[in-house]
Amino acid sequence: MVSVIHGVNSQELFLRANKHYKEHDYKKALEIYSSMPDKSSAVWYNSGNCLYHLGNYIQALVAFKRAQHGAT
Repeated sequence: MVSVIHGVNSQELFLRANKHYKEHDYKKALEIYSSMPDKSSAVWYNSGNCLYHLGNYIQALVAFKRAQHGAT
């Protein structure tokens, strides 16, 4: 099941966030990842990368641990 936020599904949000990440706009990418209600391991991992690039190392570690916990 795909969640929908304001007419945009989770997959589209993920792709938008990835685009911002690739453009080194880590703050905007993190904002979008954080807005996603159902966070997969990939979302947590990418959030961790954003947090790391923004210098929030402790929060990045927490996000990486959440990604690892949900990974198969």
